[in-house]
Amino acid sequence: MEVTDGVCNKRVVFSLLENNIPDIDMPLVAEYCEFDSVLIVPQALNSTLFFPAGVESSSFYISEEGVYEVLAQDTFTGCVSSAEITVSELPIPVINLENQYEICSYETLDLGLNNSYSVDWSNGDFTNSTMYYSGGVHSVTAELNGCESFFEFELSINPPPVSNLPGDYSFCEDSTLILISSNADYSVTWHNGLVSNEFIFSESGEFSIEIENELTGCSGAGLVVISKILNPVLELDEVYYLCEGEEMEIAPFYENAESLIWSTGVESETAFFSEPTAFGVTVFNECKTENLTSEVEGIICDCIPYIPLAFTPDNDGINEVFKPILTCEPFEYSMAIYNRWGEQVFFTTDPEIAWVGDDQKGGYYVPAGVYSYKLAYKSVQIDGVRVEIRNGMVSVIR
Repeated sequence: MEVTDGVCNKRVVFSLLENNIPDIDMPLVAEYCEFDSVLIVPQALNSTLFFPAGVESSSFYISEEGVYEVLAQDTFTGCVSSAEITVSELPIPVINLENQYEICSYETLDLGLNNSYSVDWSNGDFTNSTMYYSGGVHSVTAELNGCESFFEFELSINPPPVSNLPGDYSFCEDSTLILISSNADYSVTWHNGLVSNEFIFSESGEFSIEIENELTGCSGAGLVVISKILNPVLELDEVYYLCEGEEMEIAPFYENAESLIWSTGVESETAFFSEPTAFGVTVFNECKTENLTSEVEGIICDCIPYIPLAFTPDNDGINEVFKPILTCEPFEYSMAIYNRWGEQVFFTTDPEIAWVGDDQKGGYYVPAGVYSYKLAYKSVQIDGVRVEIRNGMVSVIR
């Protein structure tokens, strides 16, 4: 280089050296998760860093999106360089769950999160949907693009309603049964669809009911078994007839009672009587008592028939007819005579009419021979009305 003042000239010789600017080592972009920050640590050899520009720092936490400039000044030469980094915010997974859940003991809680999330449930499930059925505090962690969200929720288990209604009941035939729920918070649906806290039963059977706790919404099923206690039934004749010199057994009919008690105080199904008397019987159950009285009346009731073995209808006035003789007066009577071919030749319902050996159908007298008869009659006996049937043979001798 030359310098002159117009008269004199001077030449100066010097050297010019080029200093390198600092080289900043830093990524061009950085990301952080929502509600978080990212640490930026730029590197520049033998330099003082200003980050952001104007603030001396070797590192910096960034929690807002933007473009940030970093300055580096060489500590020996004072040369300065700059670099930029673009910082972006990444959204965290959105967990749309509630803090409190309630389910009934027979239910499960079904939960699910966005299918794009990686999920870790506290029950050990890693799928995006899961089920919980035990009470307590539970949690879930969801991850998306390296960003995580953590959420806790509480599950309460409500038991099914416990009601006084299900069970076995009984009521008397002449009354009704009213069942009433003892819990006012319960809604009861009966077998016929009626929703009411009480129901009136008039018949036996098995009836299903649905019970719901209106506070928790939990429900349960139950069964009501209804038994109608029927009134005792007792049947006894007003009069029993006892043949003279005999003994009779009386067995009254009864049902819906455990036992039968006679007026003598004896508990027995039957009683024996050998002489006329008045008596009473009693049956009872938890609902009602039935009493009846009767009497045993003595009668002469032998009714042994005398039936001839043969007769001679020959108009000699001796043994001319065939007629059974009864020792009682029957109130129903029939006698039929048959020939050897089984054809009926005589029939009557009047015990006073005898067979004279004629054929009622043909209007003539039958020939001599052996004929069969059938004698039937009803008479009053000690055990009630007795039907007697006698079959035999009679000879017609001419």
